[in-house]
Amino acid sequence: MEPADCFALFDLPRTAHLDESVLRDRYHEKVRRLVDPVDGGGEAGRTLHRAHEILADPVQRLRHLLQLLAPERKAGGTGLSGELVGLFSETGSLLSRADALLTRLGQTTSALGRAMLAAEEATVQLGLQSILGKLTLKREEELAGLPEVRVENLEALEAVSGRLRMLQKWQGEVQARLLRLLTGSPP
Repeated sequence: MEPADCFALFDLPRTAHLDESVLRDRYHEKVRRLVDPVDGGGEAGRTLHRAHEILADPVQRLRHLLQLLAPERKAGGTGLSGELVGLFSETGSLLSRADALLTRLGQTTSALGRAMLAAEEATVQLGLQSILGKLTLKREEELAGLPEVRVENLEALEAVSGRLRMLQKWQGEVQARLLRLLTGSPP
């Protein structure tokens, strides 16, 4: 069950940025006061855990904040800069290349065939690691800007939420391809 207002549950202000140590302390305080350890926490424990989970994740926290502030609004645009569009385009191209390589690797049954693809595999892995670093850096920049985002500016909240969702999505896609290449998992 989704908590109605995670911020209120922990007596925190509705903001885009939260101090993680304050959130953690409030969570532990509430758990100590409200959760019976005998029954494993029950519904109260699950609600507190889910609220903490939402507020601890910037993407979920922004989505929750937007739902509280403007439940009638649909998710807005992502406010992508030319730099982010370029980065996402580069990421998409590299993911396509990785997918094609993974398909060829999956079809290769001999050691010789595998050896012939080794140089391309190394190049793709390095490319994926590089793009993952760029995506991570952009996400960290977005997170660093959260304290400046005011809750009164719904468009700014929606824009940063959208950018963080996109960065998170692309990071996950890149990590999945890297894992498949590193473990030799089939496509």
